[in-house]
Amino acid sequence: IIAKQREGTGKAWPPKRKLPEKKELPKVDDETPTRRRRIQNTTRLGARKGQDAPSTNEKEEDQEAPGEPPTLTSASSTISAGKNSARNKKKREKEKRKKLVQKFTATLVEQVPKFLEAVQARLLDNHLDVCQYYPDHICWRTEALEEYSELVFSLRNSQDWTLLIESEIGGRPIATFQWNEGIRFGDRLVDIVEIPSPKDASPYKTGLEHVEYVICGDTNKQPSSPQNDNTHQKVLNEFMARFPSVEWNTKAKDKETNPDVSTKIEL
Repeated sequence: IIAKQREGTGKAWPPKRKLPEKKELPKVDDETPTRRRRIQNTTRLGARKGQDAPSTNEKEEDQEAPGEPPTLTSASSTISAGKNSARNKKKREKEKRKKLVQKFTATLVEQVPKFLEAVQARLLDNHLDVCQYYPDHICWRTEALEEYSELVFSLRNSQDWTLLIESEIGGRPIATFQWNEGIRFGDRLVDIVEIPSPKDASPYKTGLEHVEYVICGDTNKQPSSPQNDNTHQKVLNEFMARFPSVEWNTKAKDKETNPDVSTKIEL
């Protein structure tokens, strides 16, 4: 009753609180997409202590473009590339040596028969017939030391050629090779090639320089012992006496092995 009376006088206790006004919220269109804020992870793995974290823009620039594979580099890939480069270089060098041997062999096949025919014809002018003698070897000259080294190295690595000996004679190396096939000249086979290294004091152009015949042998035209003895001296002296018109060089007549005499002709 007292409360009712106070309400009539406006002094009711506790006084009534005003209710908050209801505000209408804006209507949300169901078709409008809701925007959501994407939180970028700015934590970089492996960052050193005290290093500033990269900004969001920097992070986005560091990200790979979609659809492009990441670029990977490693020590193993670098080593592999180096090995491939070395293998390719060796392969090119091997192919170069092979072509050099093929060219050299083809040149001999073409030039040796013509060279021997020219030598025999020129010697016949001095009434010296060497058709009956066994050709021990032919000599191929090189013009430069680099050319000699490259040719000898290539022939040594060829399956078609066999190095018989390479030794120093007269202050320079001389290599002697045997070709597996040889060059047929009449009823004779020329398969030994001597390659001297060039001398500064006596230059020669690249090409065939001399042929050496064996004038002392058995009935099968095979060379006898190379050791110098009385038999060698007798045969050489008798041979020179048969051709007095020939100008003989006897500087190598007294060698311990393979003594010889020679004559120079112009082709």
